[in-house]
Amino acid sequence: MGRSRPLKIALMMMAIPTALIGLLPTYQDIGWLAPALLLVLRLIQGFAMGGELTISGCYIFEAAPDDRKSILCSIVAVSPILGILFAALVVFLLFWVFDHQIILAWAWRIPFALSVLLTVGIWIIRRNIYSPKSNSTRQVFDSRIFKRSLFKTLPLFAFSTIFFYTLITWLPAYLIHFLDYAPRLTRLINILVLATLIPCYLGAGYIARFVGYHRLIKIGLMATLLLIVPLWLGLRSASFNTILAMQLLLALLLSSIEGIIIETLARQFPFAMRCRGMNLACTLPAVLLGGTAPLIFTWMIKKTGLLMFPALYIMFFGILALPAAWQLEPAE
Repeated sequence: MGRSRPLKIALMMMAIPTALIGLLPTYQDIGWLAPALLLVLRLIQGFAMGGELTISGCYIFEAAPDDRKSILCSIVAVSPILGILFAALVVFLLFWVFDHQIILAWAWRIPFALSVLLTVGIWIIRRNIYSPKSNSTRQVFDSRIFKRSLFKTLPLFAFSTIFFYTLITWLPAYLIHFLDYAPRLTRLINILVLATLIPCYLGAGYIARFVGYHRLIKIGLMATLLLIVPLWLGLRSASFNTILAMQLLLALLLSSIEGIIIETLARQFPFAMRCRGMNLACTLPAVLLGGTAPLIFTWMIKKTGLLMFPALYIMFFGILALPAAWQLEPAE
């Protein structure tokens, strides 16, 4: 189907269920049918979202000029963080304007209604995009090349996605439940970290243009292996400034890899197998390792009392990613 049609289909498969969620009757109105419909709509959203990031990354990589691929691919990597920040801002404003009872009664529907306006804007942007074509007329799907490229990219994305889920999704809960920090303090730090990731991701894309994505991946990976343990130990400090500094340094390490991961994945697959390869390389580690990491961390710490376990877990997958990082080749 090319790159453009799936992008348009994915948009509508996310947008229509989002708008419908805002119109759903409540449990008090239709009973168990309400959560059942909600589940179905969320599954449709998830199905579309599972391919959105990588299709977008694949399209941008192929459509961008050679001297701008790094920075434009880093913008793709930034987009989920911008989404998280905007969502957090909407929720913050919602609770700022309305009291809890009004939110439960009807105001919770407002963000879903606002999504309609966002969808219209994105559709206007996407309606005229085209699918880039390969320069070669002899591109074919070679299963041997595909498997070799996939096994080279899977360890890299497994490491980066575990690092991302740990820092963004699970670390606030770790600080609250295991280190007894105030929830308001940890949420503030998390927002600051998210805001910091944006310029750091873009900076990584900019730097990669000059030093090469393959060198930056190696530097970021080695720096993480050397610093993850002392930085994790620093999180036990009682000082707000120290905790914030440790997390910002972790964000810098993550950015050196996540900021250029889209370009890295795209360069490992030829045109005929790029979209499928990028999708598998992203979604398999995200589902099997990133999504399960918070559960594994919580269970292991409760069972063993080893507060360092998350850092050791990240180190383990970083070591597994080392051979793949050293197989990366310079951009042509």
